[in-house]
Amino acid sequence: MKNKHIFLVCIIVASFVWTASLVAMNYNQLPDQIPTHYGVSGDPDSWGSKTTLLIYPSLQVAFLAISLVIYKYPNYANIPLTIGLKHLSKNLRERAYEIVRDVVFITMAIVTFLMLYLTRETLEVAKGQAMSINLWGVLAFLIFLAPVIVYYSIKMRRLS
Repeated sequence: MKNKHIFLVCIIVASFVWTASLVAMNYNQLPDQIPTHYGVSGDPDSWGSKTTLLIYPSLQVAFLAISLVIYKYPNYANIPLTIGLKHLSKNLRERAYEIVRDVVFITMAIVTFLMLYLTRETLEVAKGQAMSINLWGVLAFLIFLAPVIVYYSIKMRRLS
């Protein structure tokens, strides 16, 4: 595994540890019902059991597992051009697989930080410290994700 990928795995793991710690430290102080969904205004529009908060760290573990599987088997990634990769020369195919690995790990790192952010925001609303989540934060993650996907899509297209 390359250093840049090890670094991204460390970021994903650190995000998971932080999220799991937040959940563990606050779980007993939470009411039985917490917000489980938010409307476009950021206000909670659905409530459920506080155990639903465990979804965020569980998703982070799943994202890490998926990232590691794709690292090992990048040809199974369901992204444009992977089907045609078997027709490329070995050198070009390896470069394409490296792009797949990069985009998957970077995307998963951003998404796991989004899970951390949503956990923190949900905890604040559930404990009455805020009335709604800050949707600008969610939007910032999505805006940050878009150029990554565009950049690597262009990079992949240039290979073929």
